[in-house]
Amino acid sequence: MKKSKIITIILIVAFVIIAAVGVITIKNENDLKEQKENLVVELQALDELMNSENIEFDKVKEKLNTTVTEGEYAKVEKAAKAYYKDSLESFEKIMNLIEDEKIPTLLTADVYKKDGPKFKESRKYISNLKSSLIAEKDRFLEFLKEEKIMSYIEKENVSEEYKEFYKQYLVSGLNYEEEKKDIEKAVGIITTLLDGTVDIYDFLEENKKEWKIDGGQILFSSNKLVTKYNELLTNCIPNV
Repeated sequence: MKKSKIITIILIVAFVIIAAVGVITIKNENDLKEQKENLVVELQALDELMNSENIEFDKVKEKLNTTVTEGEYAKVEKAAKAYYKDSLESFEKIMNLIEDEKIPTLLTADVYKKDGPKFKESRKYISNLKSSLIAEKDRFLEFLKEEKIMSYIEKENVSEEYKEFYKQYLVSGLNYEEEKKDIEKAVGIITTLLDGTVDIYDFLEENKKEWKIDGGQILFSSNKLVTKYNELLTNCIPNV
């Protein structure tokens, strides 16, 4: 075979290889761009669901259990959704404690009659509820710290580029300070109510011979006690 022909064949092969590599590179770049766009849309959808006025936990959990990306972005998605799952679990526990159906019954004639004048069962319930609520609030507030948020992506073997992307959407782009204020305010309302309820129990126990339950209402022996009782009821409602 002539030398010139060999060179020609080598050049053709080299051209084909370069062309193929170029196609693969372009394809990979397009794929990465698509994966990134998919994850952006997914994170925005999650943020919208989790910040809606009436959060639908089932819908959020359904989305958290799906994967819309591949490759390195799948690792970022995994980290983000793991963070959301854990923080949502804590938030849901707080909401369940706040919405405990027993809370509205604490200051009713029925409880006064059955559990007064010492209110042992009600006091125990309030103590346990308050401790659980404060502990879960403190746990949830940890999820609003940058160090905690970033710990999820640090577990994944990804480059700084992907960590920065994660940080952009889970740290830089969200108002965690506002969320912190909201949760502290909500928990504060309930703890104020619980503390005020204990104050009323103390008052009723101290004046156990000066009140009775009649026809589903509490009746006191003097207007002075009525005034004090109403004052304590007012104190159960915080200034919001």
